[in-house]
Amino acid sequence: MTNESIKRMKAILGNGTLGQKYADINMMLGDGFSMLYSGDVKWELKLPKQTLKGDADSVDSALDQLRLLFEDILRDARPDTKVFLALKEMHNPKD
Repeated sequence: MTNESIKRMKAILGNGTLGQKYADINMMLGDGFSMLYSGDVKWELKLPKQTLKGDADSVDSALDQLRLLFEDILRDARPDTKVFLALKEMHNPKD
């Protein structure tokens, strides 16, 4: 995991707008950056009236899931909709 990958990941997480987060995820994936992490990840996307949650087998897979979810949400929601995005790596208890 490079410093640039970490910097881009920090820009994706936290508060922002739906359009901004979607663009950040697309740029990270499109530029070929990888978090080089294989292991279960839980993600959470908070929108004004709902919270969506999901699981993935890696950070990269979670970002791809979120990219597709954002495309779907943006069909009906405004790009300036305020959102909060969080990812949590789930470690093996034996580690």
